[in-house]
Amino acid sequence: DCLTATTLYAHLLESLSYRFDVIETNYHIFILVHTPEGEVLLEATDPIGGFISDPEAIAARTGDYQRIKPLAKAGHAYQYQCNLFQRVSMEQLGGLLQFNRAVKAYNQGDWISCATSLTKAQQRYDNPRVRELCDILVRTLVERKEIAAEVRSECLSRLQPLLATGQVISSLN
Repeated sequence: DCLTATTLYAHLLESLSYRFDVIETNYHIFILVHTPEGEVLLEATDPIGGFISDPEAIAARTGDYQRIKPLAKAGHAYQYQCNLFQRVSMEQLGGLLQFNRAVKAYNQGDWISCATSLTKAQQRYDNPRVRELCDILVRTLVERKEIAAEVRSECLSRLQPLLATGQVISSLN
């Protein structure tokens, strides 16, 4: 996926002492490398056109990234309320990797793993998507009566650091 490959590229660029920015959008992430000859956009998910050095092509591609919408799988998609287009640090990349784990766990109905990964993500990179997914998970725990009380309790316990910020579960008040 774009995050895992971008993280790998970022580590390689860092070890080779390149100057670069990792740019996060709502649904994508990419790298801008700063070279003496100009910027280069590295697109980890494009094996053919993923190395772009033309400034106009870079501007066009970054504009495209800002318009990306979620792909609906089996008729379901979630549109984030936030609008991200920002640089992230290497530490924050680790938080995004944890966030992706949380999303995967949520989609698989593994509520405890989702809560654990969300808390780890928030510790490394507190961002609007973490808070939104926490809100969704809490609503799921409250609304789905088939979720065992022990699982619900364990999840809420693990989410306590996020819930304590007061920025989550506004929809439950």
